[in-house]
Amino acid sequence: MFGLHENADITSAIQATDTILSTALSLQPRATSSGGKTQDEVLAETCQGIIEKLPETLDYEVAKKKHPVMYEESMNTVLHQEILRFNRLLKEIADSLKNI
Repeated sequence: MFGLHENADITSAIQATDTILSTALSLQPRATSSGGKTQDEVLAETCQGIIEKLPETLDYEVAKKKHPVMYEESMNTVLHQEILRFNRLLKEIADSLKNI
């Protein structure tokens, strides 16, 4: 994307992955007491909390009727594309959280 050499691209991807994984690991509890929750229970509760806070997908059909794609209104095309991307992202997040 930025015109990096292939090796620089790979290094960048590895560093991003390391950062994400280290952040995820840092969120896990270090130890539990005898009456505490297990790591799996804490993770399940966290995932459920995030799922509950996710917004509903945007209604593409309503947006299509309210903002039709026309030559004079080029931003409507962008709006349609972004709604589709946003809805796909929300679905992927929800599916991933349910799988966890």
